[in-house]
Amino acid sequence: ITPRPGYVVVAVKRPERTILHLADTWLRRKLGSGSPMPNLSPVVGEREEDGTLFYLPLGGSIAGQQQAAPHTLVSGTTGSGKGVLAANLILDLCAFNDPRSLEVYLIDPKRGADYLWAQDLPHLRQGIVAEHDAAVDLLESLVARMEQRYVRITEARCPNIAEFNRSRNPPDRLPYIIIVFDEVANWMQDNSFKKKVDSILNSIATKSRAAGLHLIMIYQRADKHVMTMQLRTNLGNKLILKLGDEGSSKIALGEKGAEALMGKGHIIADMGTGEKIYGQVPYLKTQDANALAKAIGRAWSADSD
Repeated sequence: ITPRPGYVVVAVKRPERTILHLADTWLRRKLGSGSPMPNLSPVVGEREEDGTLFYLPLGGSIAGQQQAAPHTLVSGTTGSGKGVLAANLILDLCAFNDPRSLEVYLIDPKRGADYLWAQDLPHLRQGIVAEHDAAVDLLESLVARMEQRYVRITEARCPNIAEFNRSRNPPDRLPYIIIVFDEVANWMQDNSFKKKVDSILNSIATKSRAAGLHLIMIYQRADKHVMTMQLRTNLGNKLILKLGDEGSSKIALGEKGAEALMGKGHIIADMGTGEKIYGQVPYLKTQDANALAKAIGRAWSADSD
């Protein structure tokens, strides 16, 4: 039983869980308005209450959902479906956006072990960043680009990247930037690295929305030792899978509940509105991710030709 103002919500567990596949959700998904607006609303999953899809609407409202916060926290224990969710988001963004209008940067302390397929995506810039120094250099360069963008946008008398791109021909438009940082806690336990990047990440998190930069930060367990309170606050979208205990849920989600999820993609999502969405993340096999990334690469390569 889940308390909700004005309702009594009773959830009944199925005798046997069915599998929701990513392909099924893509056949049903809606898209944004298109060029010059990007399709920055990847599918997150299927709502538990009525089977409709819900999205991470970074670029504007879609399917009755209002625009989400600019930055996202993903958290879940081993076996929760965290890696599948991250793959789904990246593949969705790359499938429905021209590489000229979207750049993806991927930082992974595990040397990209879970993202080897991503190297076939033309949207991926600088490969998979797997070293401390390279990650710091990348984040510093993105902050510099953010500042340069604000100069261009304000000189054009535009309030944000969306208005700037509407006023420009395609060659002069600015691409949106997605920064995916997986297993953040792995490196944040290194005090030297943490000291270097905390201020950089907070700079991006606090002032990048109008410049078109979006963070997706992935933690196995988000706590005060690996995430500052300021960063936690600025990661307004919470995509929370099963966590190990009530305390972890309160830190990542802001309330208990994630410790009771069933794992394997069972999710509680809050897109910065305070509304909690219970749902199921679609499943994707590793070999399917490989095939899909290759297909996306071929499709955009043919389009550019």
